[in-house]
Amino acid sequence: MKDQQIYQDMPENYLHCFNEACELAETCLHQIVARLGISTDCVVKAVNPKYSDGTACRYYKSNKPVRMAYGMSHAYDKVLATDIVTLRRAISSHFGNSMYYKRRNGEMAITPTEQDFICQTFRENGYPEGASFDHYEDKLEW
Repeated sequence: MKDQQIYQDMPENYLHCFNEACELAETCLHQIVARLGISTDCVVKAVNPKYSDGTACRYYKSNKPVRMAYGMSHAYDKVLATDIVTLRRAISSHFGNSMYYKRRNGEMAITPTEQDFICQTFRENGYPEGASFDHYEDKLEW
């Protein structure tokens, strides 16, 4: 992904990593952001270099784009009216009301893990096909 695109998409106050000995550095967004020096913040948050042994890190974020979903305007179209409240309640209690509506309305990306959760919630409530999403885009998962 181009440096300019990374700069435009980077969330505000994104965590930096300066561990030059890390074997994961070439593909980690935290390391790439630090190396590019693209932050305009005077002070940045960083992972303590002593935290990781260089082969595993819980803060690792791959620079490979993932398939993000947007919107769920037709997710409930094939759901029985008696089940809609149960599904919405389960999903909105997981995300919180405002974050649920931002995802449902397509204002916020739905990560692959979140897509799995939503589809699993549908399956657990008797809808084996899971949920449908409005559209998909390949993006970085910051």
